[in-house]
Amino acid sequence: MGTTIEQLRQILASHAPKLTAFSPENTRVRAAVAIIGRASRQNNDVEFLYIRRSEFDGDPWSGDIAFPGGRIDGPEELPRHAAERETLEEVGIDLGSAEYLGQIDDVTGSSEAVLVSGFVYRVEGDVEVHPNHEVAATRWVGIEKLADPERRTVRHLRWM
Repeated sequence: MGTTIEQLRQILASHAPKLTAFSPENTRVRAAVAIIGRASRQNNDVEFLYIRRSEFDGDPWSGDIAFPGGRIDGPEELPRHAAERETLEEVGIDLGSAEYLGQIDDVTGSSEAVLVSGFVYRVEGDVEVHPNHEVAATRWVGIEKLADPERRTVRHLRWM
C-alpha cells in the first residue's frame, strides 16, 4: 500500500515549503500548478491528475507531461489563484470546492528562467475532466505506480 489522503494531509500540514523570491532579472516566467489528488478506486492510495500538453510551434513545453497550471498574470495575481484559474481553464475543474492541502517547495527551471509554485488539493470521487485546446490528454496516476522502481528508467542527456 502506498500513501493515503490522510497521510498526504499530515505530510503537508507539517511541511514548511521552501519559497523562492521572484526576481525579474533572473526569472522570465512565473507559473503555478495545481497538484490534484484523490483516493484511488482500487486501494485508497492517492492518485494524481496529470496532463499532456498539446503541441504548438514555439512552445517550449509542448507535449510535456505536467500538472494543470500556467503563467501567473502579473504581480498582482497570487500564485495559488493562478493555479486555480489555470486548472479551471485547462481541465474544467473548479478547485473552489476542493480541499486545499498545502504548498510544496518552489521549483526553478534548468533551461528556462522559470519559477513554478505548486499547490496540492484533494477532490472527491470521479471528477469530470474537460480538457481545453491546451491539453492533449489527461490521466490519473497512483503513487504506487510512481514509486515502483520497475517503472523507472535513467537516461543521460547532453545539455548545452
